[in-house]
Amino acid sequence: MLIVVLLHSCTTEKNAFLNRNYHYITVKYNGFFNGNEAFNEAKKNISSNHTDDFDNLIDVFQFGNEKTNKNYYSNLNRAVKKGAKMIDRHSMKFKVNSDDVEFNQMIDNCYLLIGKARFLKYDLEAAKETFLFIKNTYKKGDERYKAWLWLVLTYIYQENFVDAETTIIAIHQDKEFPEKFKDDLAIIEAINFKRNGDYAKAIPAFENAIDQTKNKKLKRRLQFILAQLYQKEGAPSKASDIYKLIAKKATNYDLQFNAKINLATTYEGDGSKVAKILEKMLKDFKNKEYQDQIYFALAKVYEKQGQEENAIENYKMSARKSVNNQKQKGKSFLALGNYYFEQPDYINAANYFDSTLIALPKEFPNYQEISNKNESLKDLVKHLKIVQVQDSLLQIVAMSEEERTAFVAEKIARAKEAA
Repeated sequence: MLIVVLLHSCTTEKNAFLNRNYHYITVKYNGFFNGNEAFNEAKKNISSNHTDDFDNLIDVFQFGNEKTNKNYYSNLNRAVKKGAKMIDRHSMKFKVNSDDVEFNQMIDNCYLLIGKARFLKYDLEAAKETFLFIKNTYKKGDERYKAWLWLVLTYIYQENFVDAETTIIAIHQDKEFPEKFKDDLAIIEAINFKRNGDYAKAIPAFENAIDQTKNKKLKRRLQFILAQLYQKEGAPSKASDIYKLIAKKATNYDLQFNAKINLATTYEGDGSKVAKILEKMLKDFKNKEYQDQIYFALAKVYEKQGQEENAIENYKMSARKSVNNQKQKGKSFLALGNYYFEQPDYINAANYFDSTLIALPKEFPNYQEISNKNESLKDLVKHLKIVQVQDSLLQIVAMSEEERTAFVAEKIARAKEAA
C-alpha cells in the first residue's frame, strides 16, 4: 500500500496534498539542496580569491570577474543543471481562472538559483532574462523580490544604468516590497550611484546603506568605500575619521591595513601620529611583503609636511622593496619623476618616467598622459645632455695645463675607487 501511495504521489498531473508535498520535499531536500550547495561553494571560493584594487573604489560584493570565475564553472554549471532538472521533473502547474499557477513552492527557488549561477558566470544577459521571468511570473513570495534585486544588480553590472534606476524607482513604489529586504535595496542603490560615477549621490546612499546594514563585516566594507568617496570628493577630514575607525575595528586585515595606509593622505594637522603608526607597521613581521606600500605612505606623510629629503628617501625605499608588486614600484617611480620634474631636473625626471612606464600596467589612470609627458621630455633631455657635454668640454678647455692634469687625475682616482 505504501508503494502504491508513493507511486500515486509521484505524478505532477494531480493537484492533491500528497502530490504537492512529495514534489516540494523532493526538490527542497534533493536537487535544489545539492545545486544550492554547489552554488554556495563556488560563491565562497570566488569571494576568497577576489582581489581588491585599493588604488580605486573597491566593490561592495566580491564577485570576481569573467576571467577568474571560469575556474569555478563546474560548481556553477552543477547549480544550473540541478535547478533546471528540478523544474523539468517537479513543476506542478494548474489552471486557476484561466491562468497557469505553479503549486510547487520550490520551483521559483530553482529559477532564482539558475539566475544567480548565471550571474556569477558573467552570463549577464541570460541572468537578466531569468530574473525577469521570475519577477513577471511569480506574483507573490520572497523569491520574486529577491529576483527583482538581482535584476537591478545585473543591469548595473551590464552598465545599463537607465534600466537599473527605473527598476529601483519601481521597487520603491511597490507597497508590498518586504521590509526585510530594505537594507539590500539600500546597498544596491548605493552600488548603482558608485558604478555610474555619480559620487555626490553615492555618498548619502552609502551613509543610508551603512545605517541599515546589520552585518558588521559588510558594514566595515561599506564604510571603507564611503571613506574612499569622501577622499575623491575632496573631504579628507571625513575620510580620515572613517579610516581611523576601520583601522581600529575592522576584522578584515586588508581593510585594516589599507585604512592605515590611506590615513597618510587624508589626515589633517600634525602627521607625526600617522608616521608613528606607519613606522610601527614596518617593524611588524606580517607586513614584510607590504613594506613597499608602507614606505610609499610614509613618503606621502613627509611630502605633506614639506620634508622633501625624507619623502624622496622613502619613495626610493618603496621602489627598492617592490619585488612582486610592479604596480607599487611604478607608483613610486612616478612620484619621483613628478618631484624631479617640478625642480626642474628634467634628466632625472625622464629616467624615472621611463621606469614608471615599464612598471605600471597600461590600464593605470593617466598612463597615456604619463607616456606623452615622457615623450616630450626625451627630446628636451637630448638637447640638455648636449649642452651639459659642451659646457663640460668648454670648462676643461679653459683650464690651465696644471688644472687639467689635476682634474684628470681626480677623475681616474674616483673611477678606481668606484671600481
